[in-house]
Amino acid sequence: MLVLDVPVERRRLYVELSRHLAHRQAGHLAGLPLDFSDLPTRYPHTLAIVQADIERELDQHDLGAPVRWASPVLGFRQDATGVDVEIDGPDGGWIRAAYLVGCDGGRSAVRKLAGIGFDGTDATMTGMLADVELTAPPAGPLFSQRGGPGDFSVLGFQEGWYRLIVQRHDRVLDRAVEPGFEDFRELFREVAGTDFGMHS
Repeated sequence: MLVLDVPVERRRLYVELSRHLAHRQAGHLAGLPLDFSDLPTRYPHTLAIVQADIERELDQHDLGAPVRWASPVLGFRQDATGVDVEIDGPDGGWIRAAYLVGCDGGRSAVRKLAGIGFDGTDATMTGMLADVELTAPPAGPLFSQRGGPGDFSVLGFQEGWYRLIVQRHDRVLDRAVEPGFEDFRELFREVAGTDFGMHS
């Protein structure tokens, strides 16, 4: 029964998310355009949704486990039947689970606590992404447009909202400093020559 329930839950979430969203039948892989229209699936598209709306839907959608925001992992202890995870934040403490998965990025706290290496090289460029409103958006989508020391993209999402992406190829920002909106705007202007009136 559990196996049958999971797809039902996914469909319910998909219906809720897709009701008012743009369906995109195209995408890319490392800048190479992809056409999703002939993929063998009932959903040959992606949904253009801003991050804040995904988070709100996850909070409202009961998937059988709570979503805990702003709760960094501090440590864990494992035994034969599962794992206890120590978290910080407003609901800090210990959580018991069957599994702990380190899918929290290249600087994964879970991976580091587990002593799992991550071979690779230091970053050579800086990339940022933001979902914003624009007062002077471009006439159409811009994808990987070259601009000065990098490239940028402007993609329309939900009505009034745009996803802006910028990459500076010749500079790596200090990873110890969390960038804010003004940092994003400044970097975008450096590369694109404009900020399209971004706000919110």
